[in-house]
Amino acid sequence: MATRTETVITDDYDAAFPAAASDGQDIQTVPFGFAGEFYEIDLSAQNRQHLRDALADFIAAARPRGKAAAQKPAAARPPRPSEKTVAALVREWARAHDIDVPPRGRVPKTVIAQWESATGQTATEETS
Repeated sequence: MATRTETVITDDYDAAFPAAASDGQDIQTVPFGFAGEFYEIDLSAQNRQHLRDALADFIAAARPRGKAAAQKPAAARPPRPSEKTVAALVREWARAHDIDVPPRGRVPKTVIAQWESATGQTATEETS
């Protein structure tokens, strides 16, 4: 059996579906900011114009600050340089001792334990 999943974006302001939007236009995401906070709202063309009209007097009286930077989703924390250094040291040691170790990704705990035992260092200390 096949499963089909559809994502339907509705107008956040009046809950209209794309086909039911009074202007017949697709719903689009509109980013905006106020008081240091950034927001997104999905609006039909008619409600996008409604938002522009509602803000027009305030925008006309405001000072331009330049283009807003695009808000990017928070990325996962990259490994600290010391973590990369320890992994590189463990891999180098393991290869020199004919121990199989993957070229990328996590180093197996058993290999780390062997390295710690042989070198007297711990994988959590700074070794750069």
